[in-house]
Amino acid sequence: MELGIIIKHLLIENECVVVPGFGGFLTEDVPAAMTATAIRPPAKTFRFNRGIKKDDGLIVTQVKNASETYAAALGKIETEAREWQKTLSAEKSLRLDQLGTIKQWEDGRWEFYPMEDNNDNPENYGLREVKIVPLSAQSDADNLKGGARRKYRFRQYAVAALVLLALGILSIFAFNHFEGQVASVMPSITADSPFTTSAVEDEISAPVKAMPDFADPEKVVSPIDPTPRQPISEGPFHLIVGSFPSQAAAKKEMEEWTSKGYSPRLLSAAKGRYRLSIVDGADSAAIAQQLKGFSGTDYWILKQ
Repeated sequence: MELGIIIKHLLIENECVVVPGFGGFLTEDVPAAMTATAIRPPAKTFRFNRGIKKDDGLIVTQVKNASETYAAALGKIETEAREWQKTLSAEKSLRLDQLGTIKQWEDGRWEFYPMEDNNDNPENYGLREVKIVPLSAQSDADNLKGGARRKYRFRQYAVAALVLLALGILSIFAFNHFEGQVASVMPSITADSPFTTSAVEDEISAPVKAMPDFADPEKVVSPIDPTPRQPISEGPFHLIVGSFPSQAAAKKEMEEWTSKGYSPRLLSAAKGRYRLSIVDGADSAAIAQQLKGFSGTDYWILKQ
């Protein structure tokens, strides 16, 4: 069970997710900031509180299958939590996929380190930190490289001019040679010659077969309809690969996933945004297993 991935995607829509008997994972909004070396956009990061252990039902409902009882699903989660505690006791470190790492110190204290450079705020999807390079440093670097660049460009232009000159000379010799060859083998065409213009006209007047019409209107593929639709009846869980501010942006991503063999669909979201789902179903664990195969960390599971 990829419990860490499930917790991460629950935290996108919820402020707290409790793992019964282990602790609670919480979200914290980080405002935009600017330093001397970077501009950081608003973001959402994760925190961990070992003291929050009471089951709130959120993660159990997410993990539970349609044919499974609540108690059975809770038991699986508690078993996973006990394995986490054994790993912490033995290795002093526990890495949770897409969440971060929990370390246990000598005094038994736990400390959580969230993943860096991971903006999990849907409102700021796709925004990344921008590095700042001082103008003085950039100017100095440009001055040092300017002379070398000018010399390199001059050599490029000189080589290009020599190549063009050589090609021009070769073309003149080739044309003269070809003209001489044609003059030596081409017979003079007179009125008595069997090759006359009338023969050419007869050849040209021969009927020309019409080209077949390859256009088949029944095989024309309809364009992708970017209109947002509500989830179909397969299930309430959706593997979301992006949240977009406009239909145009969503359509472009939709076409890319269609070319990969998926059947993506658009889901309406708050504030006029559009979410793109590529997998729908009733088994959240199965969808989470598919999510593990993706290398990106900006995908999540949505329940509607």
